[in-house]
Amino acid sequence: MKRYYKWFALLLFVLVASFTNPDEEAHKTTVKQELTTIVNVWLNDKSNTYMSNPFSRSIAEVMAQKMVDNVAQKMVVRKNFILFSLTEIHIEDEVRYIGIGGFNSIYITPEIKNRMLKLMKVRQ
Repeated sequence: MKRYYKWFALLLFVLVASFTNPDEEAHKTTVKQELTTIVNVWLNDKSNTYMSNPFSRSIAEVMAQKMVDNVAQKMVVRKNFILFSLTEIHIEDEVRYIGIGGFNSIYITPEIKNRMLKLMKVRQ
């Protein structure tokens, strides 16, 4: 009798995991939110002399939002493994796995944030 409970629990786990695996749009939205957060940190950085002018700041905000939208739509791909999925980003010829999704949630590794902040030379 206990053997059937184990099989039932395993089957239930597989069904729940497969039906709650996030779709590609969810992965793109999560990466977009993460990139928007990074860009906002850069825009609000006090040591950034380019953002002291309100005109250049508003242009930078518009351009940054366009960049974030393009990156999320064109470079982010979901790799589906039925029970879970991986978020990968394609930059030139390089493919990097930056996140994992499952049970209706997506975890993006802090590596992407650290790399972007380093590229933008933001002091925290």
